[in-house]
Amino acid sequence: MADETKQAARPRLLYEIARMYYCLDLPQKEIARRTSFSRAHISRLLKQAREEGIVEIKLNYFGERSSFGETVIGEAFGLANIRVYNCDGISLEEVHKAICCQAAGYVESILKPRQVIGITRGSIIAGMIQEFKGSRRLDLKVVQLMGADAAGANIGSVPDLIRKMVDLFGGTASYLDAPLYVENDIARNNLIQEAFLSRQMKKARSAEIILTSIRPLYKGLKRHIWTGFIGDREIGELLNAGAVGYILARAFDRDGRLVDHPVNRRIIGMEPAELREKNVIAVAYDKDYAQAVLGALRGGYVKTLITDSACADEVIAIMENDNRGALRLG
Repeated sequence: MADETKQAARPRLLYEIARMYYCLDLPQKEIARRTSFSRAHISRLLKQAREEGIVEIKLNYFGERSSFGETVIGEAFGLANIRVYNCDGISLEEVHKAICCQAAGYVESILKPRQVIGITRGSIIAGMIQEFKGSRRLDLKVVQLMGADAAGANIGSVPDLIRKMVDLFGGTASYLDAPLYVENDIARNNLIQEAFLSRQMKKARSAEIILTSIRPLYKGLKRHIWTGFIGDREIGELLNAGAVGYILARAFDRDGRLVDHPVNRRIIGMEPAELREKNVIAVAYDKDYAQAVLGALRGGYVKTLITDSACADEVIAIMENDNRGALRLG
C-alpha cells in the first residue's frame, strides 16, 4: 500500500518541481533548498517530467532561418541558395502559408525585367503565386513547362497560374497545348516532333528561372501529378521500381535517378536533366517530403531550396544514416 501511495504521489511531485522551475523561474539550487532534494536529483526529476509529458517544450519562434540546416545541406550539394525556416509550433496549414509566403518574397526579390520564368503546377506553387505582391512591372515571359492535367484533376491549373503572374508583373504568356501524359510511347514521340509543339517546347526550354515543388511518392497516394492518367497499379509499380518522389512529372529514386518505367517516357514537357542548367527554385516542406527532397538534391535538379526546419532536419538525418551505413559496409 505504501508503494502504491508513493507511486500515485510521483506525478504530483514532478508537476510541482516543473512548476517551480518553468513557471516560477526558480533556479535548480533554490528548488533543491526548498524541497531538501539534491540539485542532481532536481535535474533528474525535471528530465523525467519532460519524458513523461508533464512538461512539453515547443519553440514558437517560427519564421526565423536555421543557419545549421542551411549550412549542412547547402554545402553538401553546392546550392546557390538555401532557405530553411523554423515553423515549429504551428499547424501544417499554417506551415504551408508561411513557406509559400517566404518563397514568394524571395522569388519576387530576385526577378529582373524581361526574364523568362517557367512554372509547374500544384498547391505549393499556387500558394506561392498567390502571395506575390506584384509591386513592379517587369514585362516577364511566363512559360508552361509541362502538358495539361487530365480533365477534372484539379491540382492547380498552370494556365491560371501563368495568367496570374502576367497580371501581376506584366508581360506575355506561353502555353504548352498538349496533354501531360500520352499512353503510347510512339504516339508521344510523334507528337513532340510536330512543328507547333516543338516551337512551344523551345519556349519552355528558354526559361531562366524555374519555379517548382518536389513531391513525394508513397503507398496509398491518391492525389498526384498523373491523376486522371494513371491509377494505383502504376503508382505501385513506380514505388516497386524505387521511386521516392517526382519533379516535372518524372519519378526518381533516392539517389535522384529517374526510375525505369513507362510513365517517365510518356510525359510531354521538359526533361529533369535539363533542370541542371537552369536556376531551379524548389519549394517543399514537412518531414514527409524529406526523402523526395534529398533525391532531387542528389539528382542535381535544384539550385535554390526553400523549405522548413522539419524537412531539413529529416534530410540531414537520412544523410547521416546513409553515411553510417556506408561506413559499416566499408
